[in-house]
Amino acid sequence: MNKNIAQMVHEQGWHCLHLFYRVEHGAWQLLNPDEQRDAKVRLSELVQETRAVESTQLLTLGMVSPKSDLGFMLVTPDLHVANRIEKQLSL
Repeated sequence: MNKNIAQMVHEQGWHCLHLFYRVEHGAWQLLNPDEQRDAKVRLSELVQETRAVESTQLLTLGMVSPKSDLGFMLVTPDLHVANRIEKQLSL
């Protein structure tokens, strides 16, 4: 069995993800102030880490919509990086 796995590499172009999230306000209110602060700090650290990734941009958006509370626009040349960051943001 061949254990070599072919990896697809794009020739040109970038990956752009538009990510939108809602805050479960009921669950948020159940957190104590320290837990809320820790969650905000973790999100801030994730944004900073993402912005430090080479050739990657992350824009943060405060949404004025009943459909979402937070928005992110992620632009990166690497689909694997985009997927990893999207999963981290979802947590």
